[in-house]
Amino acid sequence: MDKIFRSQAKAVIHPGIYTLVIFLLTAVSDTRAGTIVWTNTAGGNWSNPLNWSPNLVPGQLNSTSNTDDVLITNAGSYIVNFDVGDTTNFWGVHSITAGALGFSGAPWLQIQNGTTLQAATITINSLASLSVASSAIQGAVTMMANSTLYSHLGNYYGPVAIAGFANFNGDWFYQPLTINSGAIATMVAGMSLLGASSFNGQFRISSGSLALAAPLTNSGTITFSAGSYGGNGISIVNDGSTNYQGGLVNLPGGVINMNNAATYGIYGPFGQGYFINHGVLTCTNSGTVNIASFDNTGGTVTNWSGALTLGNFSNTNAFTGSFYAASGGSIGFEGGTPTNPLAPGPAPAFHGPGGFAFMSGWLLLTNDIITNLQLDWGNLELGPHFQGGSITNLTFFSMYLTNSLLPVTGIMTVTGSAAQIYGNMTVASGGLVNLYGTCHGVVTVTSNATVNSFQGSFANDCAVTINGTLNMSTSTYASGETTNFGVMNLSGFLYLGQLVNQPAGAINISTNASIQTSQTGSVLINNGTIMVGSGNTTAAINVTDFTNAGAITAQSGTLQLNHVTLLPAGSLNTTLNSLTNYGKFTITGAATLTGMFGATLAMNYAPKVGDSFQPLTYGSNAGAFTATNLPPWDAWQTSYGSTALTLQVTVTNLPPAFTKLAYANGSIIFSGINGTPGAGYWVLAGTNLEQPLSAWLPVTTNLIQANGQFGFTNSLNATQSAEYFILKLQ
Repeated sequence: MDKIFRSQAKAVIHPGIYTLVIFLLTAVSDTRAGTIVWTNTAGGNWSNPLNWSPNLVPGQLNSTSNTDDVLITNAGSYIVNFDVGDTTNFWGVHSITAGALGFSGAPWLQIQNGTTLQAATITINSLASLSVASSAIQGAVTMMANSTLYSHLGNYYGPVAIAGFANFNGDWFYQPLTINSGAIATMVAGMSLLGASSFNGQFRISSGSLALAAPLTNSGTITFSAGSYGGNGISIVNDGSTNYQGGLVNLPGGVINMNNAATYGIYGPFGQGYFINHGVLTCTNSGTVNIASFDNTGGTVTNWSGALTLGNFSNTNAFTGSFYAASGGSIGFEGGTPTNPLAPGPAPAFHGPGGFAFMSGWLLLTNDIITNLQLDWGNLELGPHFQGGSITNLTFFSMYLTNSLLPVTGIMTVTGSAAQIYGNMTVASGGLVNLYGTCHGVVTVTSNATVNSFQGSFANDCAVTINGTLNMSTSTYASGETTNFGVMNLSGFLYLGQLVNQPAGAINISTNASIQTSQTGSVLINNGTIMVGSGNTTAAINVTDFTNAGAITAQSGTLQLNHVTLLPAGSLNTTLNSLTNYGKFTITGAATLTGMFGATLAMNYAPKVGDSFQPLTYGSNAGAFTATNLPPWDAWQTSYGSTALTLQVTVTNLPPAFTKLAYANGSIIFSGINGTPGAGYWVLAGTNLEQPLSAWLPVTTNLIQANGQFGFTNSLNATQSAEYFILKLQ
């Protein structure tokens, strides 16, 4: 203490008392290393010896071995100011006790301006206060009940325990910080914990981030409040290195309240942090948990309002716990990787009128869907035993279904256009798929199964086989290979790669729908039927290469055919509804005509002699149809003009008559034409042409078909030499 003594000597040396000064110095030297008590209840500077009893300044600058025990315990409200410390000097004492037990004193110990205080223990008793500003403390700090710590840019190199009140602003704790039960601590602008800490009382975050570079265990209450920085939260600093091992454990009984925490919330910027919630996590006005590992085993999460996002759930501790979302609130979930997907553990429970959704990551559903959890975004994998080995009830939005290997026997609904389905998807008999999004791999629609496409797509790498029904509204892309044995109903646009319509296949095109090319080299081969329905205004088949060996029928409106090749086995067919309303075909460019052209009359329509129709137009034509199939009860004239085919009625109401006779398997087969559609008829048989009509016996009765045709089969009677038949109309 020589330096201190010299300063004191200079202060008291003057003529006449030099001997006295030496005496005093000698006396002081003999009494160091004891207890030094603050006596000035008006407050003052630490460096003034007159404030102490004995009149010595406790501690020694830049010394680590001082043994002074300091008591600042006199009753009263006063400030003790560390006044001579700076960034290169520090005070060293053995211990400091401020404030008397029993609520008898309220001193204020103030450390500021870059001072470093070193003490084995610093105890701040009830009603006393410790203020630390831009300074450091080396040693253990104990803040007793009803004491107060005011800290701004403080550095604490020993453990700190708070049992009273504390206000933190930009502080660093290198050893454990403990907030005891009953204590209330408030962080106003960020702080950092580098030692394993525990909160058992109340900790309030009004602004900034609480940075955890070591584990924090909470069994008290942590509350996030809105702050002037636009957000607040807990930053878990963990990069796997020795110095940064941050984590947060909310124990049973612990509560974490997030208010206005959408910007920061609980987050881990370095990819190794964890948050284990065994207690209660609540959120108001939105919040975020964005951490490498979130474990909610045994925990409860409640969102009162706004959007709360939770991620990423720990892959080793399954997606579980209890969740509640109030009206107007939602909880979104994230987690899982392709090699280690997130799977639900003991069934997570979702309660409340709010919404719940999986938002990102990789989710494995092993047994069934998670009740009340909406599957919005991310990747979805189905286990082999999901819903008993087949999909009976599954709805998702814009997720990627990565392994559609299970048959759909119930209903699967895909509601997002960004959704992707990979694998081999079979829609089994009775199954229904409502499809937005895109399919890859192999899609099989079996007999009695249905796929409804609402802007759905079948990608280039998708092969589709239809034995059931595919309904397409708005726009559907089938860019790969499609084979149809069943029914395709089109009420929007179908963009093709390649489509083969097999003989049993039917393609029904409704009002203003069309088949278009999706890429260069698109192909449509029709061996079945293509029907343009009634009420159609304009439809088109416009692909790169269209070959027709089947039947194409236009019931009304106009069907435009581009790049079409008509084969002899194919036919074009129109329905005549009236003189002005009938199905029409338009072939762009040159038309090479072959095959059959057919026409049928709509029910209750009978054209008159001289009526003419132009059911086919073209840019130019070559050849002619090899056959026609026109209403048989009228006589028709067929004319090929330079740009159109014209049908004209020359004779009407031709009488019904048998026109064909065939023998097969011991029976004669009769066929007739020109009947009135829907009318009834009898076939009478007799053995003598001259016998009266009343003697002829009826052998069959039936209705004439819609095309005016009729017929019957009669077994030969070997005992009769002749048998005659008469057609009788009812």
